[in-house]
Amino acid sequence: GFPPSEPLAMAFFRERSQRNRFRDFLDSSSDWYLATLLATTAVSQLVRLGPRPVTVLDLGCGRGGFCRWLCDHSKSPVRYFGVDQDPGVIALCESKLGGRGTFLCADARRLDTHVADADAIFAINLFPYLINPLPILASCRDLLRPGGFLLSRDPEDSLFWKHELPGFGLTLRGVRDWMPIASESGWRILEIASLGFFSLLGRPVVPIANAIVLVPQDTTVHS
Repeated sequence: GFPPSEPLAMAFFRERSQRNRFRDFLDSSSDWYLATLLATTAVSQLVRLGPRPVTVLDLGCGRGGFCRWLCDHSKSPVRYFGVDQDPGVIALCESKLGGRGTFLCADARRLDTHVADADAIFAINLFPYLINPLPILASCRDLLRPGGFLLSRDPEDSLFWKHELPGFGLTLRGVRDWMPIASESGWRILEIASLGFFSLLGRPVVPIANAIVLVPQDTTVHS
């Protein structure tokens, strides 16, 4: 395969999003990859009815699938901020989902003060585009409120995805790859939920996607 390339990976999916058959359509709120989210305790607790609105930052929000999913599942009011560097998808989300959240056209690697501090940050299918995830992980720490978490939902580094997405410059990572990345960037892994083709004793035998919940290393978690 080709060596990883952030511009190549981003260009591929941007070109795909510009095709006529995708141009005017939002992402589904019931896509299979969102099924991993409620498998984590952190997300299950986030969407429960709480005493105050929750602020959620969605990095690489795409065509609004997670925004719709969150609004459908959350029992608490949500202040949603979606960030994507593709002006086309941001215009689409503002047009069709503007009443559900705020959408910003920006590079998730260079966030500024226009983004509110968040109770939770979601990066769904974002990190495979990044050869070096450390800078954005540092930015996320600065944007997270005390007690908050970051959730990365990525394809598993597997033969399945290498066959499905060859040559697009994606950097696929498994759970073992995330352990040193978290440690080096000041995070620690709180929990992991995996989705796969077959299950044995409640765990997928062939994982194809992971939802990894991270918290800052200095966070005290109360059970």
